[in-house]
Amino acid sequence: MEQFVAFVTKYWLLWLGFVSVLLLLIITELQARMRGPKRISTHETTLLINREDAVVLDIRDNNAFSQGHIIGAQHIPPSKITDHFNQLDKYKTQPLIIVCEYGQQAPVIGATLRKQGFERVYSLQGGLNAWRQAGLPLEKR
Repeated sequence: MEQFVAFVTKYWLLWLGFVSVLLLLIITELQARMRGPKRISTHETTLLINREDAVVLDIRDNNAFSQGHIIGAQHIPPSKITDHFNQLDKYKTQPLIIVCEYGQQAPVIGATLRKQGFERVYSLQGGLNAWRQAGLPLEKR
């Protein structure tokens, strides 16, 4: 313990930088969890689809969507999501799973939908890439 105290005292500026970065990471993660949708695994996604008739909203571009998507998925590109709030209103109380390619865009769109009053919004962790890696079925249009 004495060595730790000596280290912190001697390299206080380095220690202060470490603590600052750690606090920023914690705050950022907490904000993301509070604002955005819950991130769920491929297993949880299939359970929501099969047991609770969840709606899958694929936000990838048209080309990526046509090459393969989760069976029964609705398709709305992120640039047009605000234009389709009325179309999505019927799903306000149903589980709504947002899917993008790698799971990075979905939380942002999910947060927007939560602000619009959607109650049960989720994002597929790892996106469609995780779905493919799990060997789960896709359909093509």
